[in-house]
Amino acid sequence: MSDKENNVKSKHRVPFDREYATSYRSEVKWLAEHGIRYEFVKEINTISTYKYKKNSDLYFMLGEFYKSLESRNVKDLEEKN
Repeated sequence: MSDKENNVKSKHRVPFDREYATSYRSEVKWLAEHGIRYEFVKEINTISTYKYKKNSDLYFMLGEFYKSLESRNVKDLEEKN
């Protein structure tokens, strides 16, 4: 591979973030209530961003969190009708 081809490929490389990040407080609270603790908090433009180590437990609990939101939204819609 030529230097030119190498240079083009490296310009399009997306950095891999080793942590999952969220600033959604309900998500942070849900995760904490279910035993998933954040690794650290980063302040970005006065917004707290919570960083979590990526692992299967985290993704399982995120799935459960968003399923619960979905079911709450469905119940809200049913009550309005």
